[in-house]
Amino acid sequence: MTAQSVAQLVQLIIYLVVFAVLGRLVLIWYSKNRPGAVRGRHMVLVETLPLGPNRLLCLIRVNDRFLLLGISENSVNVLREFDELPEPEQGKDSYSAIFSQLLKRGKS
Repeated sequence: MTAQSVAQLVQLIIYLVVFAVLGRLVLIWYSKNRPGAVRGRHMVLVETLPLGPNRLLCLIRVNDRFLLLGISENSVNVLREFDELPEPEQGKDSYSAIFSQLLKRGKS
């Protein structure tokens, strides 16, 4: 292995490290500034579930309480209030299953 090839290898490793660090910084910035990450001092949008055109469910944390909101084009309704959230079903990685369960309970 010549000195030139060793220098090229070291240069490649440096470029890869710089690229990985910059990529990580971009991911951190994006996770804090993405459109779905709406945060205030006391409120956090936990999750949304679209139900159709101009209709969706929103789960919002306000301090230590959770609100399930039904939102349509002309209104916002509080559907349920929670002190704590039930755990998602095994194998589910979001609260969409909980939304579905709450909707089924509300109809019965």
